[in-house]
Amino acid sequence: MISIPNKNIDEIIFLLQEDISKYHKEIVASLDNLSVTLINPDEIEYVKHIKSLGVNLITANNSDLNKYKNDFDRIIDPIKMKAKSKKIFRDEIISRLGYSSLRTVFYPKYFQKVGIKSCVYCNSQLTVTIERKKKQLQAKFQVDHYLPKIKYPCFSISLFNLYPVCANCNNVKGVKQIKFNLYSNTEANPSPFHFKLATGCQAKYMLTRNLEDIEFKFTEPPPTKGIESFDSLFAIQKIYDTQKDVVAELILKAVSYNDAYKEMLANSLPKMFQDKSIVNRLLTGTYTDEKDIHKRPMSKFISDIACQIGLIKKD
Repeated sequence: MISIPNKNIDEIIFLLQEDISKYHKEIVASLDNLSVTLINPDEIEYVKHIKSLGVNLITANNSDLNKYKNDFDRIIDPIKMKAKSKKIFRDEIISRLGYSSLRTVFYPKYFQKVGIKSCVYCNSQLTVTIERKKKQLQAKFQVDHYLPKIKYPCFSISLFNLYPVCANCNNVKGVKQIKFNLYSNTEANPSPFHFKLATGCQAKYMLTRNLEDIEFKFTEPPPTKGIESFDSLFAIQKIYDTQKDVVAELILKAVSYNDAYKEMLANSLPKMFQDKSIVNRLLTGTYTDEKDIHKRPMSKFISDIACQIGLIKKD
């Protein structure tokens, strides 16, 4: 629900360059073995171009990926790539690039450093899914591909092409387009998505204690023609309509933890409460800084409502 500056990802890639180099060497060896089995000229050229990009295939930012995309389009058109006739080749590329193993071994370490543990689309669930392999359960990172694997298997492991998501959002999105880029060339900008309580419902709930009196609205930028909105695709409003009890708790906390109480805590435990972000996190039970909303499910929803009702204050 908020973009991450490219420079943040570049810094993490630098820290993990030893791991990335190791994986790239394994990929080259696997692709070499594949090359000798291919007979179609376009498939041979496709694999050759993957190898020519070197480690940049993994680390290229979103701008470079778009340039590479045009090159791959000239080799095998994306419409042709998604056809049944290319399924075996497509699956081989994804397998040889090691996408499945990276979901278990590398992505958990990588995305923990990025600071993403909740779905970047709905922010309501974790991005980890449980899968059974050889009678054992494994926790694997679930990712959506901005450039879909069915059209661009070459980018199945490109870090800037990976959007950590929950299984529900991944399933409903498929290859549909949305108006959201997780990675940005600019510094962090405020999230364009918001949750807002209806006027008067806070006071009404305090009188009735009836959850049905709690109303809020999810808002987002106007949809572009041909691009689906978050709410229509991911049912954001419907998801959070089931969380009115969370809002009720925040309303009660706003009454209990008034300014006098917070000042008393700050005076009695100055070292603990000198950092406003820590105070806000203790009061709400989650991260409230915009840049941290991907760290825990429902952070965006909770921080928006908590700020509106005066439970917390942001800089």
